[in-house]
Amino acid sequence: GSEAVSSALAAMKLLKDLSRMQSEAEESLAMRDLAARFEQLAIGVFNECYRNSENRAFKLLVRRSSIWGGATCLQLAYEADARNFFAQDGVQSMLTDNWWGQMAQNTPVWAMVLTFFCPPLIYTDLITF
Repeated sequence: GSEAVSSALAAMKLLKDLSRMQSEAEESLAMRDLAARFEQLAIGVFNECYRNSENRAFKLLVRRSSIWGGATCLQLAYEADARNFFAQDGVQSMLTDNWWGQMAQNTPVWAMVLTFFCPPLIYTDLITF
């Protein structure tokens, strides 16, 4: 459904938290294994969405989930410490786009540093948007 990725990430977080509270090592390990499986499910659904439409996949990452208290997939993944989810090409691509904003990605580092120390240069063609 429309909440598959966010629900899988939320389940991962819940299972990780429960595993920390579990006193029996075997039960704790079983919960951590199940949490990892939910992360893989979230990755699989997201990657399929990304293959079909990058734009829709990006929207999926930042759309607020009504059933998870308005949290986004990125917030849930962060809370769950879902490092494998964050390592996916689609997630990295979206984060890179947000990091760079409207600035051209081929902007040289020296131009950014120079503009940082001399802000009026932002109004020149030194950095393109």
